[in-house]
Amino acid sequence: MPSRGSAGGSRARLPEVVPFEVSRVSRENWENGSRVADADASSLRGRWGTVGASWEVSVFVATRETVLLRVRTPVGRERFYETTQRDVQGVVTALDASSRWRRLD
Repeated sequence: MPSRGSAGGSRARLPEVVPFEVSRVSRENWENGSRVADADASSLRGRWGTVGASWEVSVFVATRETVLLRVRTPVGRERFYETTQRDVQGVVTALDASSRWRRLD
């Protein structure tokens, strides 16, 4: 089942503003997420921002099987989510296709 909406229970959920669904996602704490995103071993696959607002989504390839999503809120808070490589193609496609999001890199 896709994960959307506000956090609740044991399921991690992405904020409603994000224009995609990920079937398997887990929330990472800020310290671990920022360490993985900044690591030399991970690579930035893309960065998108909302048009007329300040939300931002970055996609990092962390390992051969794992992708890290960084969601930056309008007030600058960063939330990190881990998902699989299999799910990331839909993420990139949805962000590129959305009229509310534009590629920043």
